[in-house]
Amino acid sequence: MLINMASQHSPNNNLSAEIRIAGKSNNNEHWLQAVFHAFPDLLFHLYPDGTISDYFTNNKSSLYVPPADFLGKRMQDVLPSKVGEKIAWAIDRVNRSREIVSVEYSLNVMAGARDYEARLVPLPGAEIVMVVRDVTVQKKGEDQIQRQLDRLAALRA
Repeated sequence: MLINMASQHSPNNNLSAEIRIAGKSNNNEHWLQAVFHAFPDLLFHLYPDGTISDYFTNNKSSLYVPPADFLGKRMQDVLPSKVGEKIAWAIDRVNRSREIVSVEYSLNVMAGARDYEARLVPLPGAEIVMVVRDVTVQKKGEDQIQRQLDRLAALRA
């Protein structure tokens, strides 16, 4: 392949620089793959209407339904209506503002009842990346702290 590339370039082009760039690109791809495998979040690539074109997860049990049931469908149509309405609102807001939008929701998945935070990030061309983080542990901790604060307030009253 490099021989074919070299034959297509003028003598003024620096083939070794192109080889380094190709190597960097390959290293960047490996680097990104390692990053994706290191974090537990779900990633979804959405079209402007919310249609899911691709996804990434390290844990299939964190999915609401199997990929065959959501790929090519609108995110807001796949999820329960209350959650779908929140996601539809966030998609609309991202499309209008072209800024990051966050939304929280609860959902029963294969792993059980979970709390999530979704961040929708605009991409060039009106597409969207939706990063979904399981915040169940944090929510439980916040609830426990609030209960303890309520008990202390009751003792002081």
